[in-house]
Amino acid sequence: MLKVYFSVVDGGSATLTKLTDKTKALDKESQLLEETYQALQKANSSLIKKKTELQGELNKVNQEVREAKKAFNDLATETNSKAYEKALEKQAALRSQIAGTTKALQENQKMYKENMETIRKDSGKGGIFDGLNGIAFGLASSGVGKQFSSAAGGFIQAIASSEIGTPEASKWSDTISGAISGAAAGSALGPWGALIGGGIGLASGWITAQTKIFEAKDDAFKDYYKTLYEEAGARTEQSITSGSALAGSREQDAISFSTLFGDRGKADTYLESMVDMANRTPFLYDDLKAMSKTLATYGWDGTNMLPVLQKIGDAGAALGMATGDMSAVATALGRMRSSDKASLEYLNILNDRGIGAVGYLAEAKGVSVGDMYSMISKNQISGTEAVDILLEALERDFSGSMLAQSKTFSGLSSTLEGLMNEIDNAGGEGYNEEKGKGIQADIDAYGGALGDALGYVNAVAGQTQARMENLEAQYKREALSAVLLGDYDRGLFTEEEKQQLEAWRQDYQEAVKTLNDTAGEGEEGLRAGKQVEDLKERAETLAQAAFDSSDASQTLQETEQEQIAAIRDSITATNDLAGALRSYETNQEFSKGMGAGSLLGGGAEGNEAGASLMAYTGTGRSAMPGSGGSFRIPDYVSRASGQRVVPYDNFPILAHQGERLLTAGEAREQDAAAADGGGIKITVTGNSFQGTGEEMADQLAGLLLERLRLARMRG
Repeated sequence: MLKVYFSVVDGGSATLTKLTDKTKALDKESQLLEETYQALQKANSSLIKKKTELQGELNKVNQEVREAKKAFNDLATETNSKAYEKALEKQAALRSQIAGTTKALQENQKMYKENMETIRKDSGKGGIFDGLNGIAFGLASSGVGKQFSSAAGGFIQAIASSEIGTPEASKWSDTISGAISGAAAGSALGPWGALIGGGIGLASGWITAQTKIFEAKDDAFKDYYKTLYEEAGARTEQSITSGSALAGSREQDAISFSTLFGDRGKADTYLESMVDMANRTPFLYDDLKAMSKTLATYGWDGTNMLPVLQKIGDAGAALGMATGDMSAVATALGRMRSSDKASLEYLNILNDRGIGAVGYLAEAKGVSVGDMYSMISKNQISGTEAVDILLEALERDFSGSMLAQSKTFSGLSSTLEGLMNEIDNAGGEGYNEEKGKGIQADIDAYGGALGDALGYVNAVAGQTQARMENLEAQYKREALSAVLLGDYDRGLFTEEEKQQLEAWRQDYQEAVKTLNDTAGEGEEGLRAGKQVEDLKERAETLAQAAFDSSDASQTLQETEQEQIAAIRDSITATNDLAGALRSYETNQEFSKGMGAGSLLGGGAEGNEAGASLMAYTGTGRSAMPGSGGSFRIPDYVSRASGQRVVPYDNFPILAHQGERLLTAGEAREQDAAAADGGGIKITVTGNSFQGTGEEMADQLAGLLLERLRLARMRG
C-alpha cells in the first residue's frame, strides 16, 4: 500500500496539517478499496473454479442419466431402475451445488458494490478532497462498464470457442474484457485515465488468459504423467498376477507329465521343447499341452511326440483347422495306434476335417479307394500301419504350413501372445518361488503354537461379539414386552426409562381399546391405529438408546478409544511417521506440474527439466495477442524487479542468488515498520503556492494526487 509523508519546514502550519489529514484519509480509503477488491477477486476466483469443475461433473452425470434411462427403457429391471434413480439424484445434487455457487458469486458482487458506495458516501460526508471522491465515485459507477465487459467477454468466448476451442478463446475474451473493464475504471479520471486504465486492463486480462491456458496445460500434464505411472504399475501387477497363475499351472503340468512319462527329467525336457515349439508356431502352449496329453495317453512318449504334433499342426494350418479339430485328429490317430485297428469310425474323423485318410491308405497299398474300403471293413489294415502311413502322407503334403502361417497377421499375433505369456510366466515363477517361502513360514507358524493362540483370541472375540448382540436384542425384546405386554425385566432399564415404558404401556392399552370400540373406523380409529404403530417404534428406539448408554456398551466404547489412542501414541512416540504420511507425500508429488524440474529440482537434472519446460512453453519472450509469439512461465513468475505480494497459494517463483523470500508474518512486520517511516516519501520543494491556506492546500493536494497516480501506475 502506497504511503505519503511530508517534510514540514514551516513548523507544522495549519495549511499543511490540514493537507496531511486529507492525504491520510486518501491513503486509508485507498487501502480499503484495494483490500475489498483483492478479497472479492480471491473469493470469486475460487467460486468460478468450483463452478467450472461442478459443470464438468454435471456433463458426465447427464450422460450417465441418459444411459441409465435408455437401459431402464430397454430392460425395466429393478437394478436398472435403481441405477436410473441414483443417476437422477447425483444430477439434482450437482445442479443444486452449481446454483449455490452462482448465488455466492452474485452476493460477492453485490457486497463489493455496496462497499464501494459506502466509501463514496463517507468521502462526501467528510468533505475529503474532491480527487478521492471522484476516484471512488468513478470506480463505483464503473459497474456498468464491468457489466458490459463481462457481456462482451462472454460473447467473444462463445463465438471463439466454437471456432478455435475453449483455452485459446479464453485468451481473447479475457484480454478484451480486461481492456473494457480497465477503461471503465479509469474513465473517472478522464480520457487519459480511460486510456491508461484500458492499457492496464488489457495487460491484466492477457496475463489472466495466459495463466488459465498454462493451468489447463499443467493440469493436463499432471493427469498425463499420473496416468502413465498408474498404468505402468497396473501392467506390472497384472503381469505378476497372471504370471503367478500361469507358473502355478506349469508346475502342475510338470507333475502331470512326470506321471505320464514316468520320469520328472523327461517331463521337464519335453515341456521345455513344447514351449519352444509354441514360440515358433501359431500354437499356444495350452493347445500343445492338450494334444500332448492325448498322444501320451495313447502310447507316444517324449521322444516321438513333438514330431507327431508338428505333422498334425502342419496339416491343420494348411486345411484351416481349429485347435479342437487338431485335437480330434490326434485322438483318432491315438485310438488307431493303441487299438491297432483302422476302423472307418476313426478314419472318418480325419476325412471330415479335410484329410483324405482312406485315399492315403489306398495310395500306399496300390489299390483303389473302393478296394480300400473293403479291406478296412474286413480289418485287413492294422491301426499301427495306418497311423504310420497317414503321418508320412501328412508330412509329405503339408510340411512347412505352420511356418508359413506363422508369418501371417494371425500367426504373428498368436506367436506374440505366446511370447508374452512366457514373459509373464517368468515373473510368476519368481514370485511363486519367493512367495512360497512366506506361505510355508505361515503354515509352520499358524499350524503350531501361534495358531492355537490366535484360535483362542478369535474364540474370545466371537463370544464377546455374540454377548453384545444378545444384550442388544434383549433390550429390544424387553422394551417391546413392556409396551405391548406390560411384562419386562425392570432391572435392565433406568428409573426414567421404566417410567417412559410404563406410560407408553398405558397409551398402548388405550389405543387398543379405541381400536376395538371403533373397529378401526373413523378418525379416532385411524388415529389409534397409527398410535399403535408409533408406540412400537418408540419402544424399539428407546431400547437402542438404552443399549447404547448401557455400562457394557460404554465399556466397549472406552476400550475402542483406548486402542485408538494407544496406536496413535505408539506411532508418535517412535517418530515413525513415514508410513502415516506416505499418501501425503505421494499426493505432493502428483501435485507438481511442468515447473517442478526447473523450480524444485537442482543440479543437472533440474536444469535439464527447466530447459525442457522452456522449450515446451515458448521462446522465453512474452507475446501480446496476435504477435505470433508464445508465453512461458518465466515471463510472469520470474520477477527481476521483485514481487510485492504472492497472489495465490503454490505460486511458482524463480529466485536468484542473494534474494530473500519472506513469510506472510515477516511481510506484515515489514509493512508495519514502513508505516512508521518507510514507504514512498514525497518531498515538495521548488514549488510556489499562492492564495489562502485553503487554496494552497488544494493546490498541493492536486500535485500529490498526480504523484500518486504515477506511483500507482508504476506498481
